[in-house]
Amino acid sequence: MLGGVTDAIGTTVSDALGKVDRRSLGSLEPYFRRLEVRVRSGITPDRCWDHLIKESGSELMERTINIFWDALTIGGNPLITGKTAAFFSAEISLLREKRALVAQTFGYLTVPLHAAMVGLLIFIVNVMQLFAESMLSDTESADPSASGAPIPDIADSSGFNTFANVNFEFLNIIITMVVVVFTIANAVAPWAASGGHRMRAGYQIGVMMVVSGICMTIIPPLSRMIFTTISAPAN
Repeated sequence: MLGGVTDAIGTTVSDALGKVDRRSLGSLEPYFRRLEVRVRSGITPDRCWDHLIKESGSELMERTINIFWDALTIGGNPLITGKTAAFFSAEISLLREKRALVAQTFGYLTVPLHAAMVGLLIFIVNVMQLFAESMLSDTESADPSASGAPIPDIADSSGFNTFANVNFEFLNIIITMVVVVFTIANAVAPWAASGGHRMRAGYQIGVMMVVSGICMTIIPPLSRMIFTTISAPAN
């Protein structure tokens, strides 16, 4: 629209800014108004357009404005340049909408999947550790002198005493590293599928970190409570 107005009245882009119908700009109207004020204040046009890009924070606006303004600075026709930039913007928007049909569903699905994977991993390790602690306490509380004959260790013979020899400190370090890798991978995957600004990946990482933190905080006491309830003797 700006290129068409510039070509129709045969003036510069700076003068054509005041001739554009602002009612058709929609959500871009505040940015466009500030751009016009900066240009009329005598600020360098390059800096005005660069500030518009940074102010909007849109990657699509950055590409479109660079196409439009760079072509005009080297002597391009405003009408043809405007049509080319508008066609590029519309094409990218349509492609993003098509990709969003699949990417949004995948992005929403990664959150419960991440919670399930991390939660199950932490729960299994905590149950193993609780088994080892329970068997160790049973062994310490046993009194071999209470009877004349030695009593065979059922845990050793059945193989359940395997957890007693596991280094859980090292295992917890490994589990923490795996959770960190899952957090980063499950945050980058939706961003890679849906695209957008790089800061969106930071938002996804923040969401996954919150989910991982909740799992690491709630699941250990919950698993201990469940194990205590199951292993408690019946009255």
